[in-house]
Amino acid sequence: MTCGLLVTAASHESNKLFCANCKQNSDVGHLCCMRPLKDALPDACDKVLYVFYNFDTTQNMRYSDKATLHVPDQVCVQQFCSQCENAEDAGDCLRCCQRKHSFSDDPIGDLLTYLCKPRPWANKIVAIIPNAKAFDLHFILNRAIILKWKPELIMNGLKIMCMKMEYLVFLDRVSFLPLRCVSCPYCSV
Repeated sequence: MTCGLLVTAASHESNKLFCANCKQNSDVGHLCCMRPLKDALPDACDKVLYVFYNFDTTQNMRYSDKATLHVPDQVCVQQFCSQCENAEDAGDCLRCCQRKHSFSDDPIGDLLTYLCKPRPWANKIVAIIPNAKAFDLHFILNRAIILKWKPELIMNGLKIMCMKMEYLVFLDRVSFLPLRCVSCPYCSV
């Protein structure tokens, strides 16, 4: 008896579904939350640019009779790479150049343009946001949808924990770096 699917792959098993998390064929009803951790460290971790940013918003755009819409009017950015991560001052780095930025004309578009700027030395950009899951990352997601990008989301209910697009990774600081904002030197951007 066959399941009726036309499959060319030899790894197909009838009455089983492919789980995108654990990358295996699994029984129906398989509950898999996350991929198992690998025993090896990631390759080329010195080729990562870490970017901390935060949106400043206003809430004076009328959405309906009783509601207003948050609109970003500025974004402050601070970054570091493996060469300047232990530097005391926030001066320029020879590798990642200017370490502090501020965008106010089109904060979301300018931030995405800056993050997508070619950097031959970096193969991954990790953007860490203080309130990504419930607020800040939704601005990026809305713009990504408008641009017809295809983000991969890891969610907890309606809250976005992680969003990946190509070499860009957006993380919620509260979920991945459990420390007070005062303790994090990059949260004062």
